[in-house]
Amino acid sequence: PPSVALQMQLTFYLPRPKSLPRKVTEHTKRPDLDNLGKAIMDALNKVAYYDDSQIVDLHKKKVYTQGDIKPGVRIQIREQCGGSE
Repeated sequence: PPSVALQMQLTFYLPRPKSLPRKVTEHTKRPDLDNLGKAIMDALNKVAYYDDSQIVDLHKKKVYTQGDIKPGVRIQIREQCGGSE
């Protein structure tokens, strides 16, 4: 229902340039994290939730891929439990 408050966590896995040392895990280059988040939230309107205005708790992170992890995004959505803190 449109009145349900939601939590969302987005983890963006971006390709690691071959020239970048392995110890570097944070992706500090473009694309901008805000724009990545907006694109995902807009794309999931009417698919995963009624409207992205239902999202009251949002966590976003972007990292370089490591090991067997392929580039992409991990999306977690759940109902907000209890009141806001």
